[in-house]
Amino acid sequence: MYYQLLDAAEAAGLTVAVDDGRVGVHDPAVTVTTVDGEPYTAFGSRLSYRDMRTIWPVIREDAFVSLATAVRMTIAASEPGIDGERLWPVLDFLTGLRQHDPGNPWNSPAPGEPARER
Repeated sequence: MYYQLLDAAEAAGLTVAVDDGRVGVHDPAVTVTTVDGEPYTAFGSRLSYRDMRTIWPVIREDAFVSLATAVRMTIAASEPGIDGERLWPVLDFLTGLRQHDPGNPWNSPAPGEPARER
């Protein structure tokens, strides 16, 4: 499912950052807001073990190891509004709630729903 989600998100024009849990193997963070043209808020940056211990101070060791070594994926749209809502249909395609329309993957209808024209 990981590669299907990655491929579908990229095909829909979404920005993807992946951190596979190994030190030094991750994409750069995705800037989602700026202030005065400078990056302000970003998602998908690598969490250090220290940061994770701060976030989850009381957690069983086996659960912590699972979190620390998990593949983490950030999916973001480059623009807000209707163009920024492409993720939901992508997820619907992967779960089978929508039928894929290769010509317009973010505008395919749910079953029984007419297609929208952009």
